[in-house]
Amino acid sequence: MASSGNFQLPFFGDPEYAFSEISAHLEKHGGSMNGTAESGYFAFDVPVLGRVEGILKILQDHMDVSIVKRPRLLPFSQIESYARDKWLRFSRA
Repeated sequence: MASSGNFQLPFFGDPEYAFSEISAHLEKHGGSMNGTAESGYFAFDVPVLGRVEGILKILQDHMDVSIVKRPRLLPFSQIESYARDKWLRFSRA
């Protein structure tokens, strides 16, 4: 496994709604999310490469994402790009 890392995403909206929608998105694609908007643990598998695990905290104006486990061959920047592309759509409800 490769090193961990952190990033932030801008957030505007209802934290509970965003947490619920991100959780549903992960589950729809074979992943999981446990916890609350204040601190949730997520995990999902990347075909062929392996598992990504992390912690999501939704605050008033941003989401803190901490990656605690990722496959060595999966660049950290690709995980951040995926989160920006897939999760930000839930931040404006």
